[in-house]
Amino acid sequence: MPCMSRPRPVTLNNPEVYPYYAHKGPNRRFMQGFHGVMNGLFRPRASYLEGSEQMINDHLSADKPSLISLGHVSWFDPCNIAAVIHRQKVLRPIIGRVVVPANAPLFEKPVIGSIIDIGGAIPTFRPQDVKADEIILADNQETIEDKRLKASIAMVSLTIAHFNQGRHVAYFSEGTRNRDNPTHIQPIKGGIVRVANAVNTSDGDGLHMILMSPYYGQKPFGEKSWHELRHPMIGIGHLALEPGELLTKEAVRQRQQECLDLAIENYR
Repeated sequence: MPCMSRPRPVTLNNPEVYPYYAHKGPNRRFMQGFHGVMNGLFRPRASYLEGSEQMINDHLSADKPSLISLGHVSWFDPCNIAAVIHRQKVLRPIIGRVVVPANAPLFEKPVIGSIIDIGGAIPTFRPQDVKADEIILADNQETIEDKRLKASIAMVSLTIAHFNQGRHVAYFSEGTRNRDNPTHIQPIKGGIVRVANAVNTSDGDGLHMILMSPYYGQKPFGEKSWHELRHPMIGIGHLALEPGELLTKEAVRQRQQECLDLAIENYR
């Protein structure tokens, strides 16, 4: 049985970490309040790719889980995405039912660690996080690459477990914030594709993805006003796979780019 309190520290060498987060979802009441507060502070606008609003509505109305792929260009993205989900009636069913992989060191930070834990984040370990365990790895005759591989497998397994429990799973699918060119989606990391292909079995209903790409205008972020940071345009689309159909990173990138192009087109 998983421990009932948050495991500390959140490291790969703590055997309580993954059992705990495999069973723990977001606090729905907390997340409803969080989305409401973000909606009060931020005013993002939304544009849907043709046919996507109805497809998303049909899927969520059937109470089925989805993978959510998010573009990432600003530290304000989580706030604006939370606000747009609250503002868009079609998206509200996912509030309080989403888990999000987050960098493990964030769980150790005061205040932030508690908030993301309550909000349904699950820890993922980057290569630099694994390096902190070198001494223990040497004692166990286990290499850094072995530990990284185990972390990747455990993260995918944990995410699949949540999806199979009926929760939505959201990824910043580019892996890192896009600092170079906010008008072009970066290469997609493999995590979201591995999860998609694991859960989209041939005997299932087919996988449904929701994609969101925020756009804040042409000015560099250091020159943007508070008004601009709280009023992005967010392009929203969907991607539906047939049962057993394999998803590719390029298919995600192309659809994510279509959402971004739509946001750019409608930004004002």
